Amino acid sequence: MAKGRNPYRSGTASYARFRKGELRRKSALAQATAARAKTPETGRRAKQRSTAAQRALRAIETREEFRSKLSEPDRVSFSQMPITRQERLMKIQREYPESVPKDLPDPFDGPHRNTLWRLVTRPAQASD
Repeated sequence: MAKGRNPYRSGTASYARFRKGELRRKSALAQATAARAKTPETGRRAKQRSTAAQRALRAIETREEFRSKLSEPDRVSFSQMPITRQERLMKIQREYPESVPKDLPDPFDGPHRNTLWRLVTRPAQASD
């Protein structure tokens, strides 16, 4: 199989599907390498690679779960944001589930500010 770069835009659901497969392969390879390792150092490095891949998989699953709770227009807006903005939005939603307190400084400065505020102020809706 030819190894190629991810053709999808980062942050989208299709990117996440592609990346999940890649990370699962990396994790499995690293676990197999760790099991075959002859020296402790090689085993330790392989375990670190496996753990890093599993951590990245958990982050993707967290973003997918958050995305599934959004309405279709909000899902499109969420997918158009860079992954760092998506993670910032999820962090703020986790810290302030009701709304961002007025006495705090604006957590959303820079690009996508209005979109981020719109996603925070709207209640999460399940698409059924």
